[in-house]
Amino acid sequence: MKLKYYFNNNGQHYFQRSIPRALQRFYGDKKIVRHKLPSIHSQMLLEMNRLAHHYDQHFKALKSGQGGTPSQIQEQAVALLASHGVLPGAANTPARVPEGMYEYPHLDYIEDYLRDKKQAGTMTKVDELAQLLLSKPMPILLSQATDVYFENHEHGTSEKFKKNTLKRWKNIYDVTGGDIALADVTREMARRYIKHRLTTVKTTTVERELKTIRAVINSVIKEKSLNLSNKFERLTIPKKGKDSVARKPFSQDEYRKLIAGCVSKADEIRVLILICCLTGVRPSEAAGLRREDVYLDDEYPHFDVVEYGGRTLKTKNSVRKVPLIPAAAKVLAQYLETHTDSVVFPRYCDGNEVLGDNVSGATNRYIASLGISKTLYSARHTVKTLLDQAGTPEYLAESIGGWGKPSISRGYGDGHSLARKYAALQKALTTVLVNESE
Repeated sequence: MKLKYYFNNNGQHYFQRSIPRALQRFYGDKKIVRHKLPSIHSQMLLEMNRLAHHYDQHFKALKSGQGGTPSQIQEQAVALLASHGVLPGAANTPARVPEGMYEYPHLDYIEDYLRDKKQAGTMTKVDELAQLLLSKPMPILLSQATDVYFENHEHGTSEKFKKNTLKRWKNIYDVTGGDIALADVTREMARRYIKHRLTTVKTTTVERELKTIRAVINSVIKEKSLNLSNKFERLTIPKKGKDSVARKPFSQDEYRKLIAGCVSKADEIRVLILICCLTGVRPSEAAGLRREDVYLDDEYPHFDVVEYGGRTLKTKNSVRKVPLIPAAAKVLAQYLETHTDSVVFPRYCDGNEVLGDNVSGATNRYIASLGISKTLYSARHTVKTLLDQAGTPEYLAESIGGWGKPSISRGYGDGHSLARKYAALQKALTTVLVNESE
């Protein structure tokens, strides 16, 4: 059976569709559109249906003059100017003509076109934007703002960074009514954003989202030299932080059960969990370890928490040396003999960045299988609680967990500081270790 819009070129599947003659000027006079299709048959059919529907709607919008999506309207406005022999900004550049003559003869055709459309009352969105572009720069759309942000951010090439940014940024469309120009965003929209998001997430989540939104907008304003104010600056979140539910630490029985389970079957996920339980590191910090970060043969076995490649840490204070008490060092050493990868946990780190979603899902499933209704992040709180109960000085506890300031170990050399952290952690964890051989 022949599929509509299907084209096969030496085994490569394509969606191919002719562009109506009247609309070819919007495509640089191209006569067809072509897209590669997936090789899996079911996926190929779905993508063909999606593309067919897209071009049905898009061609319909072009014929009606309404232009389709905002980005398509921009493309069509530029194409409209080109079809009349001018480029954006043409009204800002007078022609060289004899004194006394009209300095903008190159605008005659487009001005006649726009005048006729106005008089007939048939101006479209494309026409209006084309008229604006004669003297003004192209408006930056919300959908284009993140591209500017990524191009000018130190982590802009990281897929993880882009994914997290877009996850927060996309919620702005709920209050703007869609993809509008950044210049059209209002303060009322910004306030409505807070109210809208608080119906589904907590205040601290809204705060993180606003931080991302502000950063994106400020980047665009700076890089594009826009004379705009950031409408998302200095917003008030009602009762910020008061709706947070503190993570509870594991009980001693839960912690012993979790540690024992990890030691008895020390596979990849259980060793990762064990490292978190016996050091207090964040799950992503453990998952991102490389062999070169681990020092099992030193006087005080430990690992370094550092940034590399696309892997980032939560705060600047997170960079630190974390001691491995005997129970942790022994299991980790045995586990590292089971593979030769350069990273400690290859299922959860590709050597460039941590696959955070995979870590969270896998660790939480194992903990739940033990009948414990907590997440691995509770291990971090448990270690802090045990350190406090053991009388560990606050600066030392914070240095172990990366909660404090970088100056926390001031006055101590690396070796001395590591020795103190090692002793403090071993003392604190004594109550949850069944015996020293663990």
